[in-house]
Amino acid sequence: MNSDLLQLWARGMSWTLVALILLMLLLLFGLRLYRRYAEPIQRVRAERQSSALMQCALGDEYDMTALTVVNRHRWELLQRWLHVQMSVHGPANERLAALGRQLGLATLAVTHVESRHYAKRMVALLSLGFLHQTEQLQLLRERMQQGHSHTAIYAGRAMLQIDAATHAETVARILLEKAELDLALTAVIFKPYRAALMPVMQALWQKHEAATPGHDAADDQWSLRWLRLARALQLQLPSDWLAPQLQDTRNVEALIAAIRLFQSENGLAPLLPLAQHPDWRVRAQVARALSYVGTRSEAEILVRMTTDAQWWVRFRSAQALLSLPGLDVEQVRQWVADTGDRYALQMMQAVIETEGVG
Repeated sequence: MNSDLLQLWARGMSWTLVALILLMLLLLFGLRLYRRYAEPIQRVRAERQSSALMQCALGDEYDMTALTVVNRHRWELLQRWLHVQMSVHGPANERLAALGRQLGLATLAVTHVESRHYAKRMVALLSLGFLHQTEQLQLLRERMQQGHSHTAIYAGRAMLQIDAATHAETVARILLEKAELDLALTAVIFKPYRAALMPVMQALWQKHEAATPGHDAADDQWSLRWLRLARALQLQLPSDWLAPQLQDTRNVEALIAAIRLFQSENGLAPLLPLAQHPDWRVRAQVARALSYVGTRSEAEILVRMTTDAQWWVRFRSAQALLSLPGLDVEQVRQWVADTGDRYALQMMQAVIETEGVG
């Protein structure tokens, strides 16, 4: 009996294996047919749509039939429409927005705002902005407040695309409420709106300072988020405004963020005392800042910093020395050698070789 059951099991497994092999072969055959017949059709459709969208953006006559597609191809059309939107500016955006509304792309975008697929959510959010869907502002605001960091960033970009002057303060305020914000993505997505965001960011700082005359942990965290967001947005903040932040040494992370924002139009006096800060991370950031804004006058400070006990401070200082204008490499090497610190000289030599100068 056991032998009969074993034979039946083996026979069943054999037929199952055969069926799986046949199914795999059928799938491979279907894939070959798709590549042979469906892909060329899809490629032609994509080329016709891209051409029509670009002609619309330029204000030329275009083939509307190329943009009239069945439901299963509408998402591809939305993606191509958004791609062209993000590659043009000015009146071209308005022409494409009018076309998108005519094609009903706004309804399609709204249905995908809550999609489980990351890419679809982001495309949908950006599209609502380019389509100027003012009736979806509440939805976009909710996605900013309740959504993931990336969702908040894309929803905020859509709000600014609709009306930057009106919604810049709301977008900046909500971004500052996000404890975890992808600053690299923020820098890319909000690049076109730096001018609109700068005055509202400064106003929010002033309001916060007026409302919280004392300092606590929550206040320090807000200030840190503000400084990091300002850095991501590459705001050009005046040195006299940053000077008080450089004197506030209670929060090292905030101090480092302020150093990264430092500009030198009013001189380097607020920055230079931090070259002797007890935290090596601050000293390293000072050296890094001097590589961008330093002059020959700061060479003596940087030479001294090459003798620092911390490797990163020596490294950043050596890099900064090579970045100062008007200095000869051999002269810099000799200054470091005159310190009598072999670690400083080794670092200077290593950076010279790495930078390919000399």
